[in-house]
Amino acid sequence: MKKIGYKAEILKGGRYKDIGNPMREMTREEIGLLQQLIDSIHNQFIRDVASGRNQDVERVRPLADGRLFTGEQAKDLGLVDRLGSFQDALDRAAELAGIEGKPTVLYPERKKPRIWDVLFQGLVDHFVEGFQRAYLTP
Repeated sequence: MKKIGYKAEILKGGRYKDIGNPMREMTREEIGLLQQLIDSIHNQFIRDVASGRNQDVERVRPLADGRLFTGEQAKDLGLVDRLGSFQDALDRAAELAGIEGKPTVLYPERKKPRIWDVLFQGLVDHFVEGFQRAYLTP
């Protein structure tokens, strides 16, 4: 931003209201707060998966490291019950819900984007890219 002569004035109503702001470097304290939040969410995810799959947390923990699994791998690891298509999942959900006959899938009505939405999304994308370059690129 300095190269193009852009200077940000940050106004905020609380100490951490601009945490992660791509217009400035994060402090060590802010990085620590965000890491604690991420760790807490990660541990909750592990507990929920273990509970939902009737598995021990310590069995699930090594699997929850961000890697991807194929459907077959997930099934072998006990992370899913069966493999199938969207229609298979829909049929199973209808069966579990006690729906007789063919279920109807309702999708939310799509609204037409307004020009403000398009412009604002471009601005958001610009700042997200800057944040990723500043904080996530080694």
